[in-house]
Amino acid sequence: MQARLNHPAAALALRIVAAALSFAFGIVAARLLGIDSFGIVSVLLGFVNVGVVFSLLGHETLATREVAALRRSESESADVAAIAYSRAAARQVWLAGIIFLAVVLVLVSYLPIGRQAGAEFLPLLLLIPLVARTRLSQGLIRGAHRASLSLVPDGIVRPGLAVLTLLALVYAGSGIEHGFAAVMIACAVTGLFVGRVWEQQALASQPLTLPGADDANKFIGSTRHFSTPIFVSSVLAVLVSQIALISIGLLSTSADAGLYAAAERFSLAAALVGQAVYLAVASRFAALHASGDTVRMRTLIRKVTRSVSGVTLLVCLVLGLAAEPLLALYGVNFGGAIPVLQVLLVAVLCNACAGPTGQVLLMTKHEGDHLAAMLVSLIVQSVLIVTLVPEYGVLGAAWSVLISTLLWNGLMMYFVRRRLSINPLLAWA
Repeated sequence: MQARLNHPAAALALRIVAAALSFAFGIVAARLLGIDSFGIVSVLLGFVNVGVVFSLLGHETLATREVAALRRSESESADVAAIAYSRAAARQVWLAGIIFLAVVLVLVSYLPIGRQAGAEFLPLLLLIPLVARTRLSQGLIRGAHRASLSLVPDGIVRPGLAVLTLLALVYAGSGIEHGFAAVMIACAVTGLFVGRVWEQQALASQPLTLPGADDANKFIGSTRHFSTPIFVSSVLAVLVSQIALISIGLLSTSADAGLYAAAERFSLAAALVGQAVYLAVASRFAALHASGDTVRMRTLIRKVTRSVSGVTLLVCLVLGLAAEPLLALYGVNFGGAIPVLQVLLVAVLCNACAGPTGQVLLMTKHEGDHLAAMLVSLIVQSVLIVTLVPEYGVLGAAWSVLISTLLWNGLMMYFVRRRLSINPLLAWA
């Protein structure tokens, strides 16, 4: 059962379900809110995603690595140490989440997008601490080699309930503008509860009494509960992924933000294969590195890179050729997102072909190199966005993403080869 819970195929199957629910949510939200309100909501959710990663302080990645290493040690105190780590991390995440919520709320309130959002949509920022704590649970569950289960709380429960509740509100004739934020917050609370329950089950492989304060303090020193490079890398990664959407909301119109958000959702569907598989094998990279088994790690990298690239290519071709009818699902005003989607799909394919370089660096304690690559990518993308978006709109933002993606992957492959003597390009040899 343990192997199946961590198998890439199982993780991919649940990721597909999560992507389908995300699609359904986007379509329902876009059709009910209209392109302008959908754009406003998408930009606010972009701020939420940035705030969530700030609040996590790098724990989603660090938890995977530390708990996996504890499981590898097969120590009798592994469960107690993992639970003690989760408690310390949870306190940090809740505190950081509340602080960043206040910061983002003040910041957005003074921006034009905040004034457009008004009281109907600004409460969406409350998602920051709720989702951050749920994502911590996901990292802890993945570290316990249960990657498939980690996708459920925030990937299936939250969007699934949101779709059902929004449709129920419409059927009941309620004003969707006033109910949208409430629905999202209620669904996030439910996802948080599910994540906490599964986190406790994953960390305690055998029935035992949870550690008391003295035991927690004893074992918490045996695990690393903060990493500045991982935290900064995580922040840079989310900025790279969200800066295009947020910048469109600030530099262009809410309608343009809606177009980009629609195209981005389909590009994320093409990327879900790599995300699911690479996250599922992340703990294996950590375990293989801890045991010094470079040969098996090289074999695993080659295997997953080939598999992910092949499937991603097929998905990108289908989405690219069927872009017009697919985007029409969002409404009649979303046809302008077709070229944006096609450019973003090229970026997704390039990312897949580069392999799991980011996960390899993070799981082998080379987060400093990951940080350097992310920083260069963010700087380049920011400059391109400021240069291209005012003149070319959403398409300029898409090209900025593609160029920075190519640069980022090139740097990551260089660092993997330099630090681990593993050439990701040999996956194609």
